[in-house]
Amino acid sequence: MTSHLPRNTILHGDCIPLMRAMPSASVDFILTDPPFGASYRPRDGQTVTNDNCTDWIAPAFAQMYRVLKPDALCVSFYNWSRLCKNAAVMV
Repeated sequence: MTSHLPRNTILHGDCIPLMRAMPSASVDFILTDPPFGASYRPRDGQTVTNDNCTDWIAPAFAQMYRVLKPDALCVSFYNWSRLCKNAAVMV
């Protein structure tokens, strides 16, 4: 991956390897709505693949922190009922 991405670039893929290949302080904004170990199940019974796995959270957020520019923004949709359990994983 180059040291400079074009403006308004959307990267799709496994976030940890993608971000590891990016230079530090190179991203203005991150928007994420990942599964966070909440075992989410709506009324129609669908499930989210790997939603019970939380071992990726700390490495992913470490890379997000590394690649974000100073004063940049990260928005992450999250199930607040799982915050206490997953906060320990992130620390």
